[in-house]
Amino acid sequence: MANLNLPEELAEHVRNYILQTDLTRTEQNEFIEFAESMPPSKQKSINALIFKKMINKSTNFGILRLAMRDHHRKKMHAIHDMDIEDPNVEKIDIDKGEREFRKLISYVVSQVKVMHVRPEEIIVMQSDIIKDEQGEYIDDKAKFYLILNGDFKVSTLKFNKQKHKKKNKDAKKAVTSKSGKGNEFKKVLGPGEYFGEVAFLFDCGRTSTIKAKLYSTLGTLNHEQTNSLLTGYPIFKNHLKNDVVRVYDDDLKLFLMHALRRVDYLANVKDEIIVQLAYMCVGDIREKGSVLHDMDEEPENQLNDELVIIFDGACELYLVMDAGTEFRLELLTAGSVINSHNMLVQRKHSVNVRFTQNTMFYYLKYSKLVQVARNYPAFAKELLKEKGMAEALKSRDQNPIDYLLGIEFYTDAHDRVLDKGTSQKVIKIMAALKNSVIYLLLKNRKDRKVKNLRKILEEFIQRKNKQKEMQ
Repeated sequence: MANLNLPEELAEHVRNYILQTDLTRTEQNEFIEFAESMPPSKQKSINALIFKKMINKSTNFGILRLAMRDHHRKKMHAIHDMDIEDPNVEKIDIDKGEREFRKLISYVVSQVKVMHVRPEEIIVMQSDIIKDEQGEYIDDKAKFYLILNGDFKVSTLKFNKQKHKKKNKDAKKAVTSKSGKGNEFKKVLGPGEYFGEVAFLFDCGRTSTIKAKLYSTLGTLNHEQTNSLLTGYPIFKNHLKNDVVRVYDDDLKLFLMHALRRVDYLANVKDEIIVQLAYMCVGDIREKGSVLHDMDEEPENQLNDELVIIFDGACELYLVMDAGTEFRLELLTAGSVINSHNMLVQRKHSVNVRFTQNTMFYYLKYSKLVQVARNYPAFAKELLKEKGMAEALKSRDQNPIDYLLGIEFYTDAHDRVLDKGTSQKVIKIMAALKNSVIYLLLKNRKDRKVKNLRKILEEFIQRKNKQKEMQ
């Protein structure tokens, strides 16, 4: 290393990495050699014992144990509230929670398979799916992971560049470098922690990329074992869901949740619903000048079944006037939401939407909204009500443009920033005014088309009459 003439700080970092790598590699090799020296039946027993010891030391599983005991303790209190006298109720209930926890752990350690990984090896990649197009699980992707030893880096890519076409390469580079919203290091997971549950809980793609720091060992459960675990132990499933909703705090999730909450029919739904919808949003990126919505496109070719959230960049709503000139209605920046109501009824676009700069955005399909609503009757009822209102507006051609501005404060003509309450009132009034103008413009165009058709018919009749006279 001395011959490389590395700076002292970098050289020290390299030395430490080599030492740590050698140490973890030695430990892993010893583990593998020991396991291979045992007959298969013994290997399984030894693995179960090792993972059980790890779980007993795990803070995460310790919290789960308390949650399961607390669940049954609450049941016991409910029984007491009903004046059911039984001196053994409290002991029985606490014991039941403990027994259920031990049963869960026994199932996990009996099913888990050991997986050895190398330094920098990627275990899961953000946006990877665990099901194919037919809805069948992909065996090598659909797994739940327990960390036996080693550390794993968790990173959240605001936009997964690997998933999109090469033609947008320059746009991706420009957006990422400008916004700084690229691959963001979040945290490190260690022994006793787990990952991979979100995709199973919310039927979505992987939400983060997990990479091993050094030589490490994992335990894995396949999709059948994982689903059996979630189905057989609903308290465990609810515990995982609560963790995702309350504890997971990556910036992208919070941004999408905030944007979705601004839609009126999503403003007061459960956090659990909003989290699921946020994880079901799909990222995309477009170059400056590309068109998102074309009002003159045939309705069957329009993408009108999705809600769009601008993450970084901007787009404009505009009309092309009869003379061919363009008239801008609104400029939508980060945080803006497009088509949240019209998408409920797949309404034809009434204005054009074009990106004014390289833009990163997320979209949520109507089918995903329905998929989530099926599990929440109250939300499904509210969604049907909103859909009915959207149908009524569509039938009357009212509220043709559908958007929410990303800004929360309005600046008046004198560059004075209004307070939030006044700003929201002004923004609503301006949106209503623009909707009224567009409604009248479109109505006028439709009326003129009818008049033109009438004129054509009149001319046709006149020609026919002249032909008869000439005969």
